[in-house]
Amino acid sequence: MPKLPFLPQEGALDFFRRFFDEEVFQLLVQQTNLYAKQNRLNRWQDVTAKEMEAFIGMMVGMGLHVVPSTEMYWSTNPLFRVQPVADVMPVKRFKKIREALHLNDNEKMPKREDAMYDKLYKVCPLMDKLNASFSANAVDSLSQSIDEAMIKFKGRSTLKQYMPQKPTKRGYKA
Repeated sequence: MPKLPFLPQEGALDFFRRFFDEEVFQLLVQQTNLYAKQNRLNRWQDVTAKEMEAFIGMMVGMGLHVVPSTEMYWSTNPLFRVQPVADVMPVKRFKKIREALHLNDNEKMPKREDAMYDKLYKVCPLMDKLNASFSANAVDSLSQSIDEAMIKFKGRSTLKQYMPQKPTKRGYKA
């Protein structure tokens, strides 16, 4: 059983925060600021937790309301402008955060030849935190089943798999 059951009066934001809690946002803030400092990004101002939450919210919104290019969310053309996105932060700040967004310190990344090398090194901290959140909020039952799925991907990646029996034959197995 989950530590805290999901209550009927709680909304979508409460559900989202069960998984993307303060700890996740602090990780994003710390690693993004560290990456920007290590790479001496021009005109960088440290991102705050509140700003990172807004950025992630914008990314979710952009996934739901798609326009041909990122700049069009801030367009002066009313056919493309998405006011709820444009009101959150300026396009230049959005792009700067997107440029620096990181989850793990590149300087501590093991080399390919190292026994500790992990292909998922850059996303491991987030995966670990989300897995812990998923476990803490899971509802166990006798009729529970877990299935695998294929996420379609046509690009080059050493993580890509080929499964001829699946409807989506090439991609990432989840």
